[in-house]
This record gives sequence, C-alpha cells and structure tokens, in this order.
Amino acid sequence: MDKAVIQKELHQLIDGADKELLKLAYSILLPKDQLNDLAREQLEKLEIRSERPIKNPNEGKLLDEIEHEVPVTHRDD
Repeated sequence: MDKAVIQKELHQLIDGADKELLKLAYSILLPKDQLNDLAREQLEKLEIRSERPIKNPNEGKLLDEIEHEVPVTHRDD
C-alpha cells in the first residue's frame, strides 16, 4: 500500500476514533522516552505479560478449561 494511501486511511480512522483508541494509537506512535510515567509503567507490564507465555507455555489454562467461569451474560451463546 502506498504511503499516501496509508496516511489518508489513518487520518480517516483517527477522525472517527473515540478517546481510548486515540490514546492507544498515540502511545504506540510516541517514542518510549516521551511517554508519561503511567503509560511507561503500563507498557512495561504488557511487555512482561507478553513474555510469560513464551517462557512458561504450560503455565496457563486453555479456554475450554475456564469457559464455565465466564458469566452467562457475557457469553456469545
């Protein structure tokens, strides 16, 4: 995809985005040294959490094992 097309589509998405999506996009695009402390802390936690399944693949549970714990009102049945 051409750079100009990508920029145009991103502008359209940003114009229609809600506050949370804008904050997420902003934090992704902003260099790490410019993030505020809370965003930096959240980013560090996400990095640690993303490493856990790789380091300990047998530590988690399958969705089938915990599906019964999800309240019925939140299921897509």
